Amino acid sequence: MLLSSAYFPPIQYFSKLFEQQEITLEAYENYQRRSYRNRCRISAANGIITLTVPILKGSTENQAIRDVKISYETNWQRVHYRSIMSAYKHSPYYEFIIDEFIFVWEKHEKYLFDLNLKIIEVILDFSRLTNIKIMLSKNYIDIPNNEPDWRKLIHPRKELMEDKHFRNIPYQQAFSDRYGFQSNLSILDTMFQLGPEIPGYLRSCSIF
Repeated sequence: MLLSSAYFPPIQYFSKLFEQQEITLEAYENYQRRSYRNRCRISAANGIITLTVPILKGSTENQAIRDVKISYETNWQRVHYRSIMSAYKHSPYYEFIIDEFIFVWEKHEKYLFDLNLKIIEVILDFSRLTNIKIMLSKNYIDIPNNEPDWRKLIHPRKELMEDKHFRNIPYQQAFSDRYGFQSNLSILDTMFQLGPEIPGYLRSCSIF
């Protein structure tokens, strides 16, 4: 299974991992703007908001994702933390989970790829998917035309209907009473709401 790097990836991303013993993260693709590689979507009081990790000027679509550096010119870490806290502080499992990601808010990771990798490792551990071995590509990997390329298909601008292997089953969300069920948010939404039930939930979202 080949996946792109992603910042607090969406539910769809993690639904791909069941029945996988090994995943490969693409480290040599060109950086893609406006993708999940440096952003995530969460449900807040005023609707869905996007949290974006800023990158240093000079990081272009011709630069390999593994070489993209994070910008700390603005205090985006504080903004992300406060936004997540405001959105989920009353969720059932917020207090049990939030400190697992303290490194995101307090450390200055140099590279976006390294930050994303650490986040994914924490989520896999919480989701009891520790049997999955994470590999990093050693060059850009071409996908045969008859196989889905999840690096491109898991994208904010792609319709979920294009993914016949994923169904986002509704669950109780923090602001369901206002907006109804909002699909394919960051895995954070599911973690804070479902806690230890998340492995079973993700499996139910996977269509093999």
